[in-house]
Amino acid sequence: REGRDCVFFPKDESGRERALVLGRDGTMIYMLTRKVDRKPNPSEEKDENGAIMVDLKDDKSLKLPASQFDEGMPKRPLLGFEVGEEDYVESRRLLAVSSGTETGLIVVGTRVSDGQVCLVAGNRLRFRDESDLHRLIPNVKDAILWLRPGEEVVNLVELPQYEEGRHCIAVATQNRIMLVSSGRLNIRAEIPIKLSSSSLASIGSHTVCFISSDNKLRYLCCLDGKFSNGIIATLPVPRCGHAPYSLVAMRPDRFLYSQYHAGTRLIEQGDQPASFWLPTCITRPAMLLEQMVANALCEADNPGESTILLRAVIERFGRKVGSFPHGDNEGIGVSGIGLTQQVMDLLSSYGLKH
Repeated sequence: REGRDCVFFPKDESGRERALVLGRDGTMIYMLTRKVDRKPNPSEEKDENGAIMVDLKDDKSLKLPASQFDEGMPKRPLLGFEVGEEDYVESRRLLAVSSGTETGLIVVGTRVSDGQVCLVAGNRLRFRDESDLHRLIPNVKDAILWLRPGEEVVNLVELPQYEEGRHCIAVATQNRIMLVSSGRLNIRAEIPIKLSSSSLASIGSHTVCFISSDNKLRYLCCLDGKFSNGIIATLPVPRCGHAPYSLVAMRPDRFLYSQYHAGTRLIEQGDQPASFWLPTCITRPAMLLEQMVANALCEADNPGESTILLRAVIERFGRKVGSFPHGDNEGIGVSGIGLTQQVMDLLSSYGLKH
């Protein structure tokens, strides 16, 4: 099945994988469910991987591997409009979000009349089978977020959920980064900035990290004022050519990134001219106490209230007493490395200095 986008859902009660595929023209959405394995008939052919081969419809002399999925009835990926009206919204991307045992769907669409982009969120429900699909599909009359004229979504990711608390999705456009509530699509925080690449990496339920076009690793969280964003690290400027950075992942005591080079390479005598360099990820240590404290404050209903999560972060990644404090799931450092002035100002601002 050809399509624009695809999202996967938890397995059904019989343990079969499921996916939703957005059609090639964005007008239909399909439910795919993996078929139950069966033994091939003696007359059926198999390829070298053991897949059953079937005849091609247009040419009986050619055979293709049989589909491993059952395809459901096509449905509209967005509801709440009629075909031909000026407010018709064409679907472009899908994002599956989860909350405990419930699943939801967020669709990125474009209004055909003026090209304005929007995000539409559907209901959360326990998605059992295809009969629940009509309740899962978003409706443009419900939760919808319209972007600014000319803005395009270059990436969106769901941030992880802590226990049963709230969480956000991170949305990147060509002009800004936003943290949006996953339910009603309210903008919780935003920063106008240009990105080095479209990659986003979470560091909690309310904090996202990214690399800006000035080669700085930054973060954005849902706190107010000057505590809503900051710089984690500054990456070296390439000496020649254009080599933007791509953020791969954030860990409690380090971050991973890769660099791709768009320049030319001089082939030395004896080198293979047909070879190319394979970029590998680079790991760098980082003091992320500030970002984890900020995320823990965002997680609390009242940021001025000490929580179990905040105390756990301070104990594991804050000031250490022993000479060898680097244990399992703990950050690097001794005698308070990582406990910066910014962290102290952050805790003091919310009355949690002590």
